[in-house]
Amino acid sequence: MRHAFSRPGTARRRPAGVLLGGAMAAILAMTAGASAVWAETTGEEPAVVAEESTATTTESTESTEEQAQEEAGPESVPADEPPAPEPPAEEPEPIVEEEPAAPPEENTEEQPAEDTPGEASEPAVEEAAESDEPAEPENDAPQAQESRSSDEQPDAEEEDESTLAAAQIAPLQVIDIPTGNANVECQAAGFDFGVKLDTGAEGDYTYPSGPWEPNDLDLILSVSITGDFAFTFSSDPAAAGILVKAGPGFQILAGGSGGERAIEGQMGISHITFCYNQPKLEEDVTVTQEVTTSYDRAHHWTLDKWADVTELTLYPHEEHGPTSGTVMWTIDVGYDGYTDLNHEIAGTIWIENTGDTSVTLEGTHVLETSEGDYTPSITCVPPGMELDPGEMFTCTYSQEVGGAVTGQSVVSVTSAEATYPADPAPITWGDPDNEFGATMDLEDISDVNGTLNETFTAPEGGMVTYDWTFNWSDFGTNECGEHTFDNTATLLQAKTSVTESVVVEIVCLETAPQTPALAQAICTDGHLVPPALTLADTPGITYTADPEGPYMSGQTVEVTASLAEGYVWGDVDDMWTVVDDLTAVTEVTFKEVACIPTLPEPPSIDDGDCLDGAGAPPTLSLVETAGVTYTVDPSSPYEPGQTVTVTATLADGYEWADPGESMMAPTAATSGGRALPARAPIGHAPMDHEGMPAGWPEGWTLVSSTEATYEVTFADPECPQTQVPQVTAGPQLPSTGAGSLDLAALALVTLTGGLLLAVISRRRWARQG
Repeated sequence: MRHAFSRPGTARRRPAGVLLGGAMAAILAMTAGASAVWAETTGEEPAVVAEESTATTTESTESTEEQAQEEAGPESVPADEPPAPEPPAEEPEPIVEEEPAAPPEENTEEQPAEDTPGEASEPAVEEAAESDEPAEPENDAPQAQESRSSDEQPDAEEEDESTLAAAQIAPLQVIDIPTGNANVECQAAGFDFGVKLDTGAEGDYTYPSGPWEPNDLDLILSVSITGDFAFTFSSDPAAAGILVKAGPGFQILAGGSGGERAIEGQMGISHITFCYNQPKLEEDVTVTQEVTTSYDRAHHWTLDKWADVTELTLYPHEEHGPTSGTVMWTIDVGYDGYTDLNHEIAGTIWIENTGDTSVTLEGTHVLETSEGDYTPSITCVPPGMELDPGEMFTCTYSQEVGGAVTGQSVVSVTSAEATYPADPAPITWGDPDNEFGATMDLEDISDVNGTLNETFTAPEGGMVTYDWTFNWSDFGTNECGEHTFDNTATLLQAKTSVTESVVVEIVCLETAPQTPALAQAICTDGHLVPPALTLADTPGITYTADPEGPYMSGQTVEVTASLAEGYVWGDVDDMWTVVDDLTAVTEVTFKEVACIPTLPEPPSIDDGDCLDGAGAPPTLSLVETAGVTYTVDPSSPYEPGQTVTVTATLADGYEWADPGESMMAPTAATSGGRALPARAPIGHAPMDHEGMPAGWPEGWTLVSSTEATYEVTFADPECPQTQVPQVTAGPQLPSTGAGSLDLAALALVTLTGGLLLAVISRRRWARQG
């Protein structure tokens, strides 16, 4: 049966007989040497291994180890595993404590490195094992141990600091210490305290549940015993060493935070004790610092404002002047640099006791600057400079300086044993902590544009423009005159304001209403022309009439004058009544005018007759009718059977009577012997013929509103033929001219014809009657 063990840089297996023989030889050697020394010095029987035998054993162990390595040869390593590398020559040898009752640190200081028992334990075991089981030669095995000389061994201080590391790499140490509780066993082996797993039975054990002693330590530990000779473990904190009770003695194995461990020999595990060391108390102080700087920055701004036009005159109508005008305002916000002020250096110093023992300190602090050195007052919390392990003091300071100085903060503290400086902290300046006016808010309040807001950020200024158009119509006649408009720009943070004003004059025009022109009614062309009203044309005034035309004579009309935009009443005539600022009224009445109704009268007609056998020519006599003028076509003289037309024309101021009017016809004319029919009342006369209104005089034809016609055909009487008496010539009168006789004859003939026509006409009328 083979058991695995480890050492630095190697991994090999050894026969159990070799290990057991080596262990027994080492124990016998240590016992013999110790007995001799102890007897010489005290006369008492020794209980532990003597120093003298240890040195002897060391020599034999080194020789035995070399032989064992040669005998193991390549065949001692499985074929499928590569040989382990040779351990470095600088690695320390295994350490075994000389005196179990004292800590390892003290033992290593009292004894040279080459006499350390740990260096003799394993070789002694291997030497004893050579007689039990020969090993095959190992020609190529490295001889690292032989090459190590005594001057390569670590000194006492190094061995003290690396006790745990040495224990972790030692594959096996066999010591004889008393069996007891965990602390007794560990302190006998040179450790401070321990915890015992009081069983060797296979199984898993987690502290503090199970057979642990003591079970009240503050640690995490778990163990898994996998057989009589091996186990795995995990420990926090790491174990300084592991004592395994197997048979009459202890085997001391490497500690650590975990791994697999195995013992050698034929005796199985009885119990396992994990040993730990208290940390060594050392003084250590850590000083750190932090430097901060602060300052303020004041930004400077300028403000200006103007308008491109400061005066405007507006009119209601373009023919008089401009009716609108635009004003452009400009606001200029300028950035004028900055000033840094209130420079201050502040810092924090942390002093922490990072050692294992209390310490009393004194400290110095200097600000080394380009302006000179400053030693600011420091306030520490808590006050005082005595620190217990793990305690920290926090100190603060602040120092005003004249500007952005350069330099560093230098801090150091001193104890009775050492001086602990902090790394110098450079003084650097970043951005200002407070900026006054870095952002500037512009507020512009205008009487016309309301409120405008803009924001400017250093170092950028800028210009703001806006315009406003003034219209006369925005004011009207109620606001004639001058108006002042103020615009004020303010930088709020700087509390700076600028005002620019614009004056606008609103012009209003004066006017007065005029009387309308009246056209009275007139009767002409046979009808009444109604009256008319012509409204005046006045600048700035609109006239309306109520009612609107057409009008009648005698009617009253109300005329209203309304002002146009931009006008006001001037000097108003008394005939007008001003109702309000925009309205005035007046009344006009038309005269009473009417057409005189009339109707045409038939003419008096004489058809002539046959008197004394000779025909009298017909005649036609016109009657007089108010407002009517008669004409005959053709004109007289007339002949029997001839047709003539009488035309009746109305005069101005007259109109044909309405057929509905009641007008009595005049008495029929009888002159000439022909009676005319009397005219019936017009309103009751039947329709005479097509197209003529009832009541229209018989025989008359209405041609137009001013004319009517009447046709007359003279009768043609049949007169008997009579002998014209011969006239005997009388005495011849003297002639007065060549034509006197002819004129007399003509007059006679004419007279005769007229008488004849009169007779004929009288007869015709008589027959008609």
